[in-house]
Amino acid sequence: MMQAGSFKNLSDAEKMQTNLASMGIESRVERAKVGDVVWNRIKMGPYTQMSSVSAIRARLRQNGIDVIVTEMASGR
Repeated sequence: MMQAGSFKNLSDAEKMQTNLASMGIESRVERAKVGDVVWNRIKMGPYTQMSSVSAIRARLRQNGIDVIVTEMASGR
């Protein structure tokens, strides 16, 4: 799993999701409450191959989007 951003404002999250879609990258918005604040996180994956993660991550960085790997399957 990767995360391409976390936004307080849902419309900002939706803009990022649209930007990713324009690059052919499927994502979803997941809401997470941290304390009293609700964050809208842009999640991608899960991916079965680390090579897929690396390729997508490199492509996003070339477009000025930094992503973090948030979860990895056990045994990888």
